[in-house]
Amino acid sequence: MTVAPVRRFMNVLALRPGSGGSLLGLGLVADQTFRPICIVEERAYAVATLIKNMESGYLSEVPVWDQIETFNSIPWSQQVDFIIGTFVDRGLEDTTLLESVAGIFKQLQPERALFEMRSEVLKQRESFIRICSQFQSMDFQVEIEEISARELGFTHGRRRLFMALTRNPQGKPVANPRTQRLERSVRNGENHEENEGREGSRQSTDSQQDLGRIEGIIQRFPHPPPPRDSEAWTEVLESTPHLSASLPKQADGQFRGVANGFSNRLDRLWILGGDSVPVMWKVAYETLFSRKLL
Repeated sequence: MTVAPVRRFMNVLALRPGSGGSLLGLGLVADQTFRPICIVEERAYAVATLIKNMESGYLSEVPVWDQIETFNSIPWSQQVDFIIGTFVDRGLEDTTLLESVAGIFKQLQPERALFEMRSEVLKQRESFIRICSQFQSMDFQVEIEEISARELGFTHGRRRLFMALTRNPQGKPVANPRTQRLERSVRNGENHEENEGREGSRQSTDSQQDLGRIEGIIQRFPHPPPPRDSEAWTEVLESTPHLSASLPKQADGQFRGVANGFSNRLDRLWILGGDSVPVMWKVAYETLFSRKLL
C-alpha cells in the first residue's frame, strides 16, 4: 500500500510579486503546499492585476498592503513561514528598501525566504556584499543561483538571480565580526579557515561554500560591453529589459502610454518585460531548497 506524502502548508508573505508570477510558480512545486496570507505591492497597475487574478480564481484572495516601508507586520507575527520577494525594477541595493525588508524579517522570523533579482546586481560588489551580510548577520545561510528562461525552453532570455535564505536550525546568532570577514573575503578573494569554536552557529565550511559560489558567479560577469557590441548588449538587455526603450520610435508620440489605443500600455510592457516567470520560480525553489521539508 502506497502512502501519500504529508503535505505541509507553508504560510507565505509576498513582497512586490507584480502580477503574481512568483505565487503561481510556487503553486507548481509538487511536494510542498504554499498558502499566501498577505501581499505587499506598491505599483498601482500590479495591484489591479493581482486583484483581477484573485477574482478570476488564479490567486488566493489575501490582503494587499501598498508599501514595504510602512508595512505593519505585527498582525502577522508568528504566522509567516516563508517570505518571497521580486526585486527587479527596484533592487535591494536601495538601502532604504533593504533596511525595511530586514525589519520585516526581524519581526516575523521566517524560516526561509526566496528573492528574485537582476543578475547585474553582482557587478555592484559593495551592494551585493552588503545584501548578503545583512541576512547573514541575522543568522540566515545565503545561497544564490542564476536561472535563465531560455534554459528552461522559453524563447526569451530573462536571466535572473535567485537568492535563497535558510535560517540556521541551531538558532544561534551570528556575530558581527563574521559580517566584516565576509566583506573582506569577497573583496580580497580570501579563503581562510574559520575557528569553529568561535563560530558555533554553523559549520565552518558553510560560509566558505557560500563565498565560493558568490565569487564564482561574480567572475562570470564582464565589464559593460562597448557601445557597438550588439551581441553583448543583446544578452545584457535580455536580463534587464527595463534598460531598453519602452516604446518603438513609430509609437513614440505626444500621448505616451496609450499607443495603438491600449490603456496602461507602458504598465503592460513593464509586466511583460520585468515580471516573474512561474516556471523559473518552481525551478529556483526546487534547486535551492532541494525539496527539503522544514
